[in-house]
Formats: sequence, structure tokens, C-alpha cells
Amino acid sequence: MHIANKVYLSRQGVEYHVSKLLQRLRVPNRPALIAKVYSMGILSVGTWPPEVCRERLD
Repeated sequence: MHIANKVYLSRQGVEYHVSKLLQRLRVPNRPALIAKVYSMGILSVGTWPPEVCRERLD
């Protein structure tokens, strides 16, 4: 899994964190998770790959 390698986690570690995000943001799946974080302004629109908006996390 490419994401796991980039963030130095095992595949299971990535799955754990994704499942926790799904629970905390109360969304049913990954597409809904992405839509939610875009609507919250956590990911910036118009860039690829998406970048985290640091000021929204403070």
C-alpha cells in the first residue's frame, strides 16, 4: 500500500486510522469521508494531491 509506505505505517495502521476518522466524522465510507473533509475546509480544493489547510486544523 503506497500510503502506508509514505507515512511509515503498516497497512493495518492506515486502516485503523481511516476507520477512526470514519467513526469520528460519522460517515459510512471513504468517499463520504473525503467529501466531508472537503466541505469542512480541511483539504484544499484545486490541488493534486490534496493539501491539508493547516489554518483549519488550529
